[in-house]
Amino acid sequence: SPRVPDREAWAPIDARPRAAGRDGPPRTLPRDSAVLVNHRLSCTPHSQPYAASFQFTEQVALGISGRMPALPGPAKSRDILVVTAAQFSLAFALNFMFVFLPFYVHAISPLDEAATLRWTGLIVGAASAMATFGSAFWGNLTDRFSPKTLFERGILSHAILVGVMGFVTDLRLLLGIRILQGFLGGISTIGLIIVSAVSTEEQLPRRMGMYQSALTLGQIFSPPLGAMAAATFGFRGAFLASSLMLL
Repeated sequence: SPRVPDREAWAPIDARPRAAGRDGPPRTLPRDSAVLVNHRLSCTPHSQPYAASFQFTEQVALGISGRMPALPGPAKSRDILVVTAAQFSLAFALNFMFVFLPFYVHAISPLDEAATLRWTGLIVGAASAMATFGSAFWGNLTDRFSPKTLFERGILSHAILVGVMGFVTDLRLLLGIRILQGFLGGISTIGLIIVSAVSTEEQLPRRMGMYQSALTLGQIFSPPLGAMAAATFGFRGAFLASSLMLL
């Protein structure tokens, strides 16, 4: 059986009540131990009077509080900068086209004004609605695949979809692309997981703030530039410009 560390190296955690007749402090885990995804540890220590037989199973909650093994020091800062810049580009590119999307729907619609207005509402709102489900889906995928790989492929998928939108002339196809785009929009959750993974507890609040600021700045500055791009280069040119920002 594995040896149990000294009492001073342990921190309290919730545990099931001890067997009758076994007194002492609650069972604990090492304070500095790494939490592993889907890691199962079973041990039956007998050498310490305060330790009892137990089985520990930890499933990491993927999200802001998720913890993954930290990367080497020099890689941490680089990863934060890359993820933050990618999140800024993603927010900028998607809001860049958002401002002229209703006018594009009106331009390609063969329907009357009332029907076109209904389709505009569906197409514009579809991405936000699907992002609600996409966030949980992408977060769960990081349990089985590399978060960095998922993040990169998600951004590449956005670049392709935005470019294709500039050539679509069917409202139903455009709605389908927007639904898929919203589902892929959940990759922002993966960015949060990466930031959490490469940050210490002291660094995490500042880096989370930096990541969120990049998202907000992209949303603020892109609409006026998107409007000017559509007015200057046309809808197709503006869509292609938005796609290139993600590459």
